[in-house]
Amino acid sequence: MKFKFKNSILTSILALFFCGLSFSQKNQTFTIILDAGHGGKDPGNTYHGFKEKEIALKTTLKVGKILEKEKGLKIIYTRTSDVFIELAKRPKVA
Repeated sequence: MKFKFKNSILTSILALFFCGLSFSQKNQTFTIILDAGHGGKDPGNTYHGFKEKEIALKTTLKVGKILEKEKGLKIIYTRTSDVFIELAKRPKVA
């Protein structure tokens, strides 16, 4: 329960930040790259059955879904499923 609350707060803060940004710059398109990190063979940290790669992906997708509703934002994901993207390839997505 505590985790879900913190996740919701983080998602809300990020969404509000980017919404404010899009309203302040009329007629411009901003590209936002969302990198969930880890994934596939790289689980990140684990704690009591929680895997960082799963938490990061769920959070990234939630934030992205909120941001996609805003005009003037182009959202690009480095990953949208449980796959590992080599670190050297992540910047090339941008």
